[in-house]
Amino acid sequence: LGEQLGGLFLGALARLLLDLAPGILLGLALGRGVLVRLAPGRLLGGAAGVLGSAGLVTLGDALGFVGKPLPDMYSADLSLFVLDAGRLAALARYADVSLPDIGSVRARGKVATTDDGIGFESLTVELAGGGIDARIEGVVSDVTTFAGADLRLAASVSELEPDVADTLAAFAAERGAVVMPALFGAQAEVRGRVRGGRDQLDLDEASIEVRDDGLAIDVKGSVDDLLGRLAVTAEATAEVESLALLARYTGNELPATDPLSLRASLGGGDGSGTPFTLDLATGGVEARVEGDLGAVRALDDMQLAFTASAASLADFSRLAGRELPADGPFRLAGRFEADAGSYALNDFTLDIDDQSATGSLAIRPGDGDDAVGTVDGRLAIGRLDLGPLVGFTEEPGEGESAEAAPAAPEAVPGQGEKDTATDGRVFSPEPLPFDLLHRYAGNVTVTADDMTLGKTRFSRFNALVSLENGRLTIEPLKSAVDRGSLTGRIVVDATRQPAATTVFIDMKGAAMPRLGGNLELGIDVRGEGDSLAEIMAGLDGQVLAVVTDARLANSLMTSFGSDLLNSLNPLSKSKPTTTIECGILRMDIEDGIARFDDRLAAQMTETTWRGGGEIDLETEKLDVGIVPKARKGLGISAGSLASLVQVTGTLARPAVRPDPTGLAKNYGRYVAAMSTGGLSLLAEGIRDRLQANADVCAEIREGTVFEIPAADNRPAG
Repeated sequence: LGEQLGGLFLGALARLLLDLAPGILLGLALGRGVLVRLAPGRLLGGAAGVLGSAGLVTLGDALGFVGKPLPDMYSADLSLFVLDAGRLAALARYADVSLPDIGSVRARGKVATTDDGIGFESLTVELAGGGIDARIEGVVSDVTTFAGADLRLAASVSELEPDVADTLAAFAAERGAVVMPALFGAQAEVRGRVRGGRDQLDLDEASIEVRDDGLAIDVKGSVDDLLGRLAVTAEATAEVESLALLARYTGNELPATDPLSLRASLGGGDGSGTPFTLDLATGGVEARVEGDLGAVRALDDMQLAFTASAASLADFSRLAGRELPADGPFRLAGRFEADAGSYALNDFTLDIDDQSATGSLAIRPGDGDDAVGTVDGRLAIGRLDLGPLVGFTEEPGEGESAEAAPAAPEAVPGQGEKDTATDGRVFSPEPLPFDLLHRYAGNVTVTADDMTLGKTRFSRFNALVSLENGRLTIEPLKSAVDRGSLTGRIVVDATRQPAATTVFIDMKGAAMPRLGGNLELGIDVRGEGDSLAEIMAGLDGQVLAVVTDARLANSLMTSFGSDLLNSLNPLSKSKPTTTIECGILRMDIEDGIARFDDRLAAQMTETTWRGGGEIDLETEKLDVGIVPKARKGLGISAGSLASLVQVTGTLARPAVRPDPTGLAKNYGRYVAAMSTGGLSLLAEGIRDRLQANADVCAEIREGTVFEIPAADNRPAG
């Protein structure tokens, strides 16, 4: 800004005088009282037209000498200086900077030259058009050195035309500022007074008022030394009826909240720094940030402390856009520091009733383009329920119950019930920030004494996240889980192109977050890609899951879950819960196709069922078939069950289609008999036992469900 303002008047004056030279010489030769007009695009004495297509410049009314003969002329009085530009952008060549193409400019002034320089005894500049009306008036004693300025600014903005808003946003972006065009939609009034010169330029009596539907912002303050240390003193207030009203500015959906009020103050210290305080309140939530911003121009020496508190976590429900439990009191605190390009979060504490967590994080970017920065941190959890913090609930969200759900089938709880920026997909195509793995090295540790997610409980949790040479490794990853344990290892190798990701998880004796029961889970997969969608599209490996004693609350299932359960067991409609006594699934994944033909079985109280199919992880399409069988003597007839239940659609929008006529056509495809022995799931032996309505849960628990009895392996005949 200093360089631009410093050269603005001198550069513009030099260019203007060069264009005006023939006219000025002609006026001086003819004497006092001559009016010289140079029209756009016309030539006069070999000189190009003034301001090109900008408009008309007039110098006249006593252009000539001031009491001295021509040879001794040292000063001149150029009164009634007039400039009319149809477009502001046309003046860019005189300002030596790009200017936005908005509105017209009119300037009127009296220019006086003395032995000390050239100045404006009076100056008025008006800008109008596209929803902007601005006016600058005042004096500048010497434009050659930019000294003795005293200018008042008044501007109003109302209903900017869309193309003007886009132009202003682009103009700001060229100068490193991020401004959304929608921000120019509000009505605004700006006032200020600029005084001084290149040595010391100050902004006094500054005020900004912004008004829009449900929004009011007021800022008053001053800035000392605009071109130097930039010492700011300001007071600001903002009142917003609801965050949802700001969605038109951010472009993102925001929750409907209680009215929000903000109070902030900046500056007013002893000059050694920039004191800052901010207070925010909405509903029962109060937050405060206070500290020192250091030098405002650099913002590299900040020390800020923050706190947020509420009587209950439920007070954050409207901010979070979902219901939160009434656990409390709630308090969050910490300190943020920035020093010479390094950033740190220290003394972080989170307390929710008897739950607590502490931590710290330090980030130091590399000094050059190829330099590697460092990141180090820790998170220590005493006891914490993760559900409210990550948006997980044990019940499906509002509108997802079987009674309230729309006719179109929805996803399984927690699996993308809503279309998002991923265009209705579960696996996002957005690139993952793997480039950061090359730019940083360090370690982050996470420990937890007692951590819960729904019905799943972790204790003695320990994870180490390491970054080195473009590789991210999470190892160890271990924890006690309910009645069992969790071990795992995750590696992302960004030295390869595309990045390679491997995941190994071995979990035993864990309750499922929503269903409870007991889960044995094994995951061993690997893939390549720079987004989750790319990784899944080429995934290879195996997934094995064994479930026992899981209970489903029928009234809380999504419409998809309800349709599937009713197709497999019509009696579930009349019962509040359904128990999955045991179930097993094994998927073999190759090049993004997860196949489980004849590798899916479950036993419920009244029925057993078996099936299989495949999932295309690239397209996310489902092709699954399940054959239910009634268990003898348990109140359900075989004739009331569908011969085949098909699950189609996608992972984000699965659909259930009972198919009574599909048995002959598709039964063999989904549940083909297998006689390979060894670990082949649900081969002839287990199929016969299911059809005979035997209790297969003991075999699932013992692992013998994978084995084929010798009698079932005998050659035919």
